[in-house]
Amino acid sequence: GMQTATETLYVQVLAANPNQISLHAPVINAITGLAGVPAGGAAIINVTGIPQNLTGWTLTIGNQLVSPTSLNGQMQVNIPNGLPVGPAIVQLTSPSGATIPPIVMKVDAPPPVIASVTSVSGSQISSNQPAHPGDILILNVIGLADGVTALTPANMFATVGGVPVPVIQVSSQQVAIQLPQSVPTGTAVPLYLGVGTRLSSAFSLNIHN
Repeated sequence: GMQTATETLYVQVLAANPNQISLHAPVINAITGLAGVPAGGAAIINVTGIPQNLTGWTLTIGNQLVSPTSLNGQMQVNIPNGLPVGPAIVQLTSPSGATIPPIVMKVDAPPPVIASVTSVSGSQISSNQPAHPGDILILNVIGLADGVTALTPANMFATVGGVPVPVIQVSSQQVAIQLPQSVPTGTAVPLYLGVGTRLSSAFSLNIHN
């Protein structure tokens, strides 16, 4: 008849190979430090074991050849223009043709652009019409949606003069924020708006007490 037998299995755990070449996710936007980079943007890829001289090595992102530079355990590279928004495979190949285990990076849509800022009454914030701590401001934004990230306050963040400010309401082209009492004052206080991993360029705000 049928018999059963028990066999002991072993798993051997070895120390990491100090010469192992590895790519490390996430791929970072060189400008914002966030884990998403638009097509054409500059990216930083953390890597271990890579030589400083990359002659003969090839790197592809989304199956498109790119030209990286290596410095202090990082590769710096420009993301190819025309890559679709979403995940893209990052593949490094040695001069001998050996492929390093690939990683996946996030290709973002272009960052949002703050076109203007108004008060809730519709007055444009300018050198003649300053904002004040505690004010609710309306940001008129170009490229707010990327077709992937839901336009909700939870998916957005903003800073004014380096101080986080709450996003309180969002529509397809407008974002409402409220300046805290601790916000810095001045004639050109930088305002940034982030949507997911996309970060706008600075918009200068005139803020007076």
